[in-house]
Amino acid sequence: MKSIARGCAVIALTCAGGVGAQTNVTLYGVADGDLRFDHTNVGTLKAVSSGGAAGSRWGLRGSEDLGDGWSANFIFEQGFSLSDNSVPQGNITGATPTTNTSSTGSRLFSRISTVGLTSPYGSFRVGRDYKPTFLTYALAEPFGAGYVATAGNIAIRNVARYDNAIYYDSPRIYGLQLTGVRAFGESTTNTSPGTPTLAGDKYGLGAMYAIGAFTAAYGYSNEKGVTTSPLLANSVNKNVFNDAAVTYDFGFVKLSAVLWKVQDELGFKMRNYHLGASVPFGAWTFMGGFGRIDDLGSSLPATPSAKTHYNAKFFGGAAVYSLSKRTNLYASYSRFVIDNGGAYSITDSNAPATGLYTAANIVGVNPYSYQVGISHKF
Repeated sequence: MKSIARGCAVIALTCAGGVGAQTNVTLYGVADGDLRFDHTNVGTLKAVSSGGAAGSRWGLRGSEDLGDGWSANFIFEQGFSLSDNSVPQGNITGATPTTNTSSTGSRLFSRISTVGLTSPYGSFRVGRDYKPTFLTYALAEPFGAGYVATAGNIAIRNVARYDNAIYYDSPRIYGLQLTGVRAFGESTTNTSPGTPTLAGDKYGLGAMYAIGAFTAAYGYSNEKGVTTSPLLANSVNKNVFNDAAVTYDFGFVKLSAVLWKVQDELGFKMRNYHLGASVPFGAWTFMGGFGRIDDLGSSLPATPSAKTHYNAKFFGGAAVYSLSKRTNLYASYSRFVIDNGGAYSITDSNAPATGLYTAANIVGVNPYSYQVGISHKF
């Protein structure tokens, strides 16, 4: 009788909750901490940092099966710093035409916050997520956009994510997948006279082809912001990004090549390259890369003949030892060799580790950085 009573109670609760699939929610994350050293013109700066190999984070992701190949999905992902419990990517400056948001305050989920649908025709989501140009080099370079050796150090003017965006990923057909994103600047809330209403608007396109050991990818981003330059007074200045990447995994070594291009309407123009390799050896993985920045017009002096080109070479390497499938020890080193007294900062999966590591403190010096750390996935 007791078992019959329990069965009736379960049926009653099921009916009360409605008929349908239940959303499965997963808690996941990364805890990554390192000791980092940065050489600048004010000396060697030391910091206990966070996110050397992969940004420290925790997240919730869920999916509900809707039937016939359809599902509803969400991801909420919060970044944090192990060193001081602060929130990277956390600030929102407010409703001005130079920002792509109409909100103020601090972000709750600073890395990703999306909700959408997946179907046989592709996936659609809205919110904050990665843009195609970031994904192109991050998925191809040996460092995975992590460590001080990352190819992201030559991805000048790169911003990884878009707010206020609509995202679409096509189904993968014969190894090819297409992506698209449209981000709204939402600057129409600003009532200042002459404010360009398109400021902050962005869109991007991406394509990835993968078959066997070969992968090729392309990313494009078009980003609009306000400038006060006399060349384009109080108007929209367009920044255009293109990047392409290829990888081939021979088993004993994986090779990669990345091309990064950026230019704007004011004459800023760079074309940068990166070559990389990753070698597995038992529990170890060794990675190395060489990059070059070709400055085709970053400075705009009154006399064009006086233009200075801040070209640079970039060297980086990393060694990773796997204690388990979820826990790694790592060490990484990188160095810039810069022409004409230019200034390029070194980052890892987060921002430069120390607050004094600014452009003013790396002028006239070839900066280098190194770090040792531990990364644990859960």
